[in-house]
Amino acid sequence: MLKRIARGSIPVLAALLGLLAALVAPPAHAADIGVHDLETASVPAGYRQFALGSDGLDFDSIEWDDGAWMTYRFQSATYRYPVKPDTGLTIPNVGKWTDEDGTTRQIDMRLSVKEGDVIAFLPRKGRLWWRTVHTGKETGSIPYPDEVRSIWGTFTPADGRYGATMTASFTYHDTGESVPDTFKGVVGFNDLDGRDDQPDLLVEGVELLSGFDGAYRLKDAELAEYGTNGFSGIKRDAGDESKMNESPQILHRLTATWSGSSFAFHYSAIPPKAEPYIDPWGTFGPSVDAGDLRWTLNAKAVDKETGTVLRTWSGTVLRIGDKWSIRPPEIGGYRYAGLAAGSDDLSGTETSTGLRNRLVVLEYVSNPTTMPDTGGHASHLPLAIGGLAMVAAMALSVLAHRRRHNHFNPPV
Repeated sequence: MLKRIARGSIPVLAALLGLLAALVAPPAHAADIGVHDLETASVPAGYRQFALGSDGLDFDSIEWDDGAWMTYRFQSATYRYPVKPDTGLTIPNVGKWTDEDGTTRQIDMRLSVKEGDVIAFLPRKGRLWWRTVHTGKETGSIPYPDEVRSIWGTFTPADGRYGATMTASFTYHDTGESVPDTFKGVVGFNDLDGRDDQPDLLVEGVELLSGFDGAYRLKDAELAEYGTNGFSGIKRDAGDESKMNESPQILHRLTATWSGSSFAFHYSAIPPKAEPYIDPWGTFGPSVDAGDLRWTLNAKAVDKETGTVLRTWSGTVLRIGDKWSIRPPEIGGYRYAGLAAGSDDLSGTETSTGLRNRLVVLEYVSNPTTMPDTGGHASHLPLAIGGLAMVAAMALSVLAHRRRHNHFNPPV
């Protein structure tokens, strides 16, 4: 009787345990890899040896799988769409890596697309880009050619995010053999856009599916976690791509580290509820590290009437949280008139929402009755006059609010 009761209770017990597991299980977006704030952590040196990127790529060197891609020209651009299972491409010599024996080898990369996923590749401006494709009934900003649609069909992903899972694998260029498990690298996923008019929408993102062991971003990054180790841009567009280390771009950058011969990721985007919408671009980009979190404070004094530069001060380093304060100096024959249009303020704080290089422009007007230049309050910034380095007569200082323990010095 006891055996019967025990056996009969097993399904009930299993159901209860399953319910309990569901209640205590972490949410789907919980990261399974280490997530680090760049203000307090730096990418370990072992990963920084191999930095994956596609800058300066020789497009003619790309080896596209024979018969596996369809070329389609649209608005003077040439896109390539996968039309066969496990379609891939190979890029030779994506970097160099030195193994534990001290031997340096050239590395090739193969990038393959998961069967059934649709993505468009575009070699452009020295990089290999990929773009999301609307495979549903609605139309995106780039076409879903009929020839490709006839192969993969018309469908809308269950989560509404259009994109593709891709796998990058690495081999030695000279032998074609896979790199060993000790191989490590770092890669940047940058310019992950949000949407200004829908700040909570997870627009453009990347999920770190396998092979990865670390993710790095600013503490106040405008990136929301989702899916499987996923990070998506939120709040606003990432902004000017030529200013990657300034806000808001730097708040939309993700750096990831991996170990071993391959990693897999899912790049995707969800259309907003309003127009205009442009299918986003993705690529392997430069990584951002703790050492990049520094900006400069420069200043100059100019004649308001003629624009002639009277003095320059440059080179003060600012980090997140630093405060600065400037007291305009006395300059013989001139009097201080105020800040020029577009100048940064005389005092302020380098915050995460406004990270950038600073330029304070002080305007002076002729005033012959003023006393000769007194030199003012000395600062630590050099003033270049006729090639000679002199001590600037200006009270330009980064205040003592820079606490040493707030600034992480990355290892070399």
